Amino acid sequence: MQAILVPTDFSPGSRTAVEVAALLAVQADAGLVLLNVDENATQAATSRQSRAYNQQSDTVTTSDLYDYLIELRRELVQKRAFSGLKIRTELCPGSLVSVVETYAERNNMDLIVMGTRGAGGLEELLIGSNTEKVIRRACCPVLAVPEETIPGPIKNIAFPTTLKDDQKVVFRRLAALQQTLGTDISFHILYVNDPAGLGSEEAIEQRYRDLVSDSNLLNTTFHLKGALDLDEGIEILQFAKEQGVDIITMGTHQRRGLSHLILGSMTEDTVNHSNIPVLTIPLR
Repeated sequence: MQAILVPTDFSPGSRTAVEVAALLAVQADAGLVLLNVDENATQAATSRQSRAYNQQSDTVTTSDLYDYLIELRRELVQKRAFSGLKIRTELCPGSLVSVVETYAERNNMDLIVMGTRGAGGLEELLIGSNTEKVIRRACCPVLAVPEETIPGPIKNIAFPTTLKDDQKVVFRRLAALQQTLGTDISFHILYVNDPAGLGSEEAIEQRYRDLVSDSNLLNTTFHLKGALDLDEGIEILQFAKEQGVDIITMGTHQRRGLSHLILGSMTEDTVNHSNIPVLTIPLR
C-alpha cells in the first residue's frame, strides 16, 4: 500500500476518518492525500464558494477551504505519531462522488477512507450516503469509518464470506494487507450461508482451507455457525462484537441502479449500521 485518499469536509466525522487513515498510513508506511471537494464551485475563478464545517459560518470562500486543508495537515504533523507522515492536500471542484472516483483512479490510490454517519429508513433505501455511493463506484477498497470510532491500530479483523469463487479477490487483498500492516494481524472468518450453499460442513471447511491456501492468508480462525438468521447483517455485527474485532471487511459487487434496488447489498447494509469501521473490497 502506497497511497491513501481521505475526502474531508472538516466535520467531526471526517476528522475521525482522517485520524484513522493517518494511523493506517503510518502502519503501512504509505502517503496520505487530504482531499476537499468544492461542490458549489462555479466557472468564475474569482467568485467560487463552498460549504464546510465551521462553527461561525456555513459559507466560506475557496481560499478558506484551502486554509482549512493546510491547518488540518499542520494539526496532524504536530502529533508525534504522524510527524514523519507524507501528506498531500488537494482542493478540487465538482461533485464529491465523481471527484473521489476519478481522483482515486487517475492517481492510483490503494485505499479510500471516508467518514460515515450511516443512513436509515427511506433515506437509506432511496438515497444512501456519499460513502455508500463511493463504495459502489470506487476502483479500490473503501474503509467506511463511523463518527464514534476510536482510532487505533488494526490487529483483529472479521471477514464474513460466502466462500464462493468471487471471494478469492477478497482473500488475496487481505493477504496483501496483512503483509503490509504486519503478519500478526488475525482474521476471524465467518461463513455466511447463501442460497446455493456448499453442502456439508466438511465441504465448507475444505473450501475455507483452499481459499486460505490460495491466498497465503495467515492467522485465520474459521467460524461456522450453521444457517444464519434471515437478517444476516445483524448476525454479522453481533459476530464482530463477540470477537472484539477492530474492523469488518466484506466484498462488494458494487451494484447500481435497478440491480441495487432489487438485490440490495449486505455490505452497504453493514456499513450503515456498524459502529466500527467496515472495509469494502470490490469483487470485480
